[in-house]
Amino acid sequence: MPHEQRYILKVLFDKTQTSASKIDEQLSRLLSCDLRTRANVNVTCDVSGHPTLLVTGSLEDVDRIHGIIEKHLIRRQQLGFVRLVDDAGAEIRARAYHVVARIEQRLRSFVDHAGISLLGFTGWRRFVYLALLDDIQRVATSDAESDMTLTPLECTQIEDLLTLVTWKAREWSPERSLSVDDVLEVAETASSFEDFVKTLKSKATESSAWDDVFHRFFEDTGEWTQVRSDLEFVVSQRHRIMHHRPMRLGTLEPLEDKERHINAFFGRVAPKLSDSDLDQARSAMSRVGTVTMATRLSQFASLAPFHQTLQAQEFYQRLAEATRPTKEMQQIYQRLAEATRPTRAMEEFYQRLAEATRPTKEMQQIYQRLADATRPTRQMQEFYQRLAEATRPTRQMQEFYQRLAEATRPAKEMQNVMDNIARIGMETQQITQRLFDAIRPRLEIEALASGLAQGIPHDEPPESTTAKHEPVPGQDEADDGAPEDTAPPCEAKDS
Repeated sequence: MPHEQRYILKVLFDKTQTSASKIDEQLSRLLSCDLRTRANVNVTCDVSGHPTLLVTGSLEDVDRIHGIIEKHLIRRQQLGFVRLVDDAGAEIRARAYHVVARIEQRLRSFVDHAGISLLGFTGWRRFVYLALLDDIQRVATSDAESDMTLTPLECTQIEDLLTLVTWKAREWSPERSLSVDDVLEVAETASSFEDFVKTLKSKATESSAWDDVFHRFFEDTGEWTQVRSDLEFVVSQRHRIMHHRPMRLGTLEPLEDKERHINAFFGRVAPKLSDSDLDQARSAMSRVGTVTMATRLSQFASLAPFHQTLQAQEFYQRLAEATRPTKEMQQIYQRLAEATRPTRAMEEFYQRLAEATRPTKEMQQIYQRLADATRPTRQMQEFYQRLAEATRPTRQMQEFYQRLAEATRPAKEMQNVMDNIARIGMETQQITQRLFDAIRPRLEIEALASGLAQGIPHDEPPESTTAKHEPVPGQDEADDGAPEDTAPPCEAKDS
C-alpha cells in the first residue's frame, strides 16, 4: 500500500480570548470520532502562552477540519488568529494554478488568432500596445534582462485579456461639447444633412470589441454570457492563488468544471471569416482603436519601457518618420484650411442645424409631463403631514422639558447665597460713601491752607487763565477759594 501524503495545518489563537483547554473541548464536540481518528488533532500553548492548534492528516481531512475551524471558531466567535502553516491550502493552490494557467493560455491563443486574422502581425501588435500600454510596460521593464523575447500578449494577465475582448469605447463621449472644428470635421465628409447626422451618431455610439469584432468568430454566441461569468470567476481565483490566500478544496472542482466549459466554447472558433464578416470586423476594430490612438500615441512615444530593446528603437524611428508631415501633407493642410473656411452655404447649414436641434412640441410635452411626474403627489403630502405630526413634541416630552426646567432652576439655598452677596455689596457701597463724607472737610481745609500759602485771599476767587466768572451768591467761601486741581480722594485718604 503506497504511503499517503500527510498535510499540516497550524493555527495560533489569541490567549486573551480563549485557552488551549477550551479549544480542545470545542473540537471534541465539533469533530466526529472517525475524523479525529484519521487525523491527528493536538492543542498546545507556545512559549508566550497562546493556544496553538496542530492538525495532521490527508488533504481531504485537513481541509474539512480547516472548514470547521473557520466556521465555528474564527467567524462565529471572532477569535484572533494567525495561520502559521497551511500545507493543504498550498497544495490546493498549486493544483488550481495549473487550471488557471491553461485557461489563460487558451484565451490568449484565441485573442492572438483573431487579432492577427484581422490586422496582421504588425497591426495587431500596434493595437495591443496602444490598448494595454501600462500593463505591457510594467512586465517588459521587469523582464528586460530575460533571454526570452515576449510577445505583447505574453506581457498581459488573464484580466487584461478579458478586458481586451470586452473592450468598449466611444470616439466622442455623450457629454462632449461640440466645437466649430468638430462640426467642420464631420461636415467635410458628409454629403447631405442626413449623412451629417448619421456620422454624428456613429461617433457618439459605443463600440464593443466583443459585439462588433470577436463574436464573428463563433456561429453560436448564446453561451458567451456564461463563459464571461466563468472567466471572471477564474480571475478572482487567480488573485487568491498568486497572493497566497487560503483556498478550500471545494473551489478546485468548480474551477475544473469551468475550464471544460471554456475549452468547449473556444474549441468552436471559426478558422477563417467570410469576406463580408472580415470587412465588418476590420471596420469595427478600426473604430475601437481610434479612441485609444489619440490618447495613447503621445504617451507611447514618450515612455521608456521598450527603449532597452532594438525592436523598440526601430519602432520609434519608423513611428517618427511615419508621423512627420511631408510636403504633400502640408499642402493638403493648407487646402483643407481654405476649404473649411465658413462659406455662405455653411452658415445656412448652421442655421438649419440650430433649427433642427430646437426642442419640438413633443419634447416640450415630455418636459411638461416630467415636471408633472416630479411634483409632490397627494400621498407625498400626506406623508409629510404624518412626518410633521410624528416629530411634534408629545405630552411626555413636554413633561420631561418641564422637569428639566425645574431641575435646573436655582435651589433655595443658592438663592439665599445670591441674596447675601447682593446685600454685602450694598453695605460695602454705603461704608465707602460714609468714609468719603468723613474725609471731605479735611480735603477742604487742606485746599484752603494751600490757597493762603500762595497769598490768595480766601474770599476772592482766583483768576482763571481762560475766562473770569463772578461768585455765585450763597456759595460757600471755602469752595470759592479751592483750587480746581485738588488731589483725588484716594490720595487724600493716604495722606
